[in-house]
Amino acid sequence: MSTQDQDGYSGTSFSGTPFGGKPFSGKQMTHADAIRLYAAERYVMGELSPAERDSYEDHYFSCVECAQEVTAASRLGEQVRTAGLNIAQPVQVSRNKPRTKGVFLHWLSGPLPAWSVAAMLGFALLRQSPAPDKALTPTALISYNLTHLGSRSAEQIQIIRPVADRPFTLLIAIPPDPSAVSFEVAVVGTDAKEKLRVPIAIDQANDTVQLLADSSILPPGDYQLMVVAVAKNNNKQTIISNRFQIGE
Repeated sequence: MSTQDQDGYSGTSFSGTPFGGKPFSGKQMTHADAIRLYAAERYVMGELSPAERDSYEDHYFSCVECAQEVTAASRLGEQVRTAGLNIAQPVQVSRNKPRTKGVFLHWLSGPLPAWSVAAMLGFALLRQSPAPDKALTPTALISYNLTHLGSRSAEQIQIIRPVADRPFTLLIAIPPDPSAVSFEVAVVGTDAKEKLRVPIAIDQANDTVQLLADSSILPPGDYQLMVVAVAKNNNKQTIISNRFQIGE
């Protein structure tokens, strides 16, 4: 059931979902809204409406608590994937207006079987519930600017020092490439293993790309940031390859 306020904002009632809750009808999702709606779990499962998803992304990219919940829910989703469920490729967020884009790592798309939905619901219900005043107070999410790595010399290494056990974001700029139909951003460790690879739609590449990570994905160490241009014939060319370091 849809609701619409006087300014034309459409919200969706989720009382028929496993999570229940009142419909979200605000233009800006607050931390209290996110907790009440189990937004992190439903974001991972693709249960949020487009308006809710956009509003939640605007919130969690500046909120440590919500970013931690999204990351934890995504790890559970990754376990579902590892268990043998065939899940589609990551879905990118599309926007109609220029802005910094948020790209959620390990996004799950496509229908999930009942047992995996139950696992997500169990995760939601078993979360530790802090004191109400603490639960409703968001903490700023720290971002690290890597947008200039493409112009730095190979000898220069940027060092970032995220707070231990807290999620953080990496800001990355993708240079224009007329032959590209899409891009990929990859982070490779010193062991030559990819720590992550995220597809970036061509319209997202026009703005600064924001990647969410934490120490379980990128622990302290040396890394290579790579931006790959993908041509129409699927030929791939690395257009940025620069080192950065995550310190203790």
